[in-house]
Amino acid sequence: MSANESQTPRPQRLEIHCPSCHSAIDEERVQPEVVCTVCNMRFQLAGRLCPSCAKYHEDEQAICLECGTALIRLCRRCQSVNWTGDDLCIHCGEAIDLLSHVEAKSKQSTSNRLDQQMSDAKDLKAIESQASDRRMAELMAIEEARQAELRRQSASRQRQERQMLIVVFAAVVLFFIVLIGYAIVSQAL
Repeated sequence: MSANESQTPRPQRLEIHCPSCHSAIDEERVQPEVVCTVCNMRFQLAGRLCPSCAKYHEDEQAICLECGTALIRLCRRCQSVNWTGDDLCIHCGEAIDLLSHVEAKSKQSTSNRLDQQMSDAKDLKAIESQASDRRMAELMAIEEARQAELRRQSASRQRQERQMLIVVFAAVVLFFIVLIGYAIVSQAL
């Protein structure tokens, strides 16, 4: 071994294990979809395997629950979500390595970046305004329906009260007619 080889650190190899049988997976066989050579289980690495600590997550995660490393990256061209281990965007094929992303951001001048942020803020404000207007229209429609229902119930109650008043008035008149008729009959006898 030469002096240069002993001074150059070797990249740390991650131990990737099958989530079913926990057998080690050969690093050269690691692709977004892996087939375990022991139990033949197929499993996805994209969004599930941490490239830093090799923890396999049962569900897709944005951040590793073990070490906090980001498990997804956005493509700067099409904004598609990609696994951190992917070199190319799954949607458009654009290289999504972190260094090219940082380089592109650093090339952008401060004024361009501020202009972009202001434009994004205006777009966001417009979207929020539309959403607010939509929610307000929905609330107004609900309130109008509630008011119409209250008016209908009030009209129904007034009709019932008028009918009850007519029945009571008719009963009182009938009572007096019967009373007068009884008085006339008792005087005739």
